[in-house]
Amino acid sequence: MRGKQSLAVEFLAYGHPKEWVADQLGVGKATLYRWLKEAEFDDALEQRTREVLSELSRRLSGLTIENLDYFEKLLCSDNENVRVRAWGIALARLTEITELASLEERLQALEKRAKER
Repeated sequence: MRGKQSLAVEFLAYGHPKEWVADQLGVGKATLYRWLKEAEFDDALEQRTREVLSELSRRLSGLTIENLDYFEKLLCSDNENVRVRAWGIALARLTEITELASLEERLQALEKRAKER
């Protein structure tokens, strides 16, 4: 993959809009869209996006763990508005985590069945 394509992969993996990427690289939007149709480019973008999301997940998890003590204080705040809002956030995240865990279990079961066939 050429230099501009590598930069395009990096920019796109970090979520920059396609028009912005094309402008930054000095290429036309049509060129960028043509690259997106190429298997090698698409594979590289998919791989880099997974890496970026994995790193983001690790960093956010670290931030969450470091700030749990502070968040616990918010859950017990004397201010009712702060307390209600903090509990709303906590319950929403708990629901998301539970759904993701369930989805992961189902996915693993499907993968196991597929391998057995």
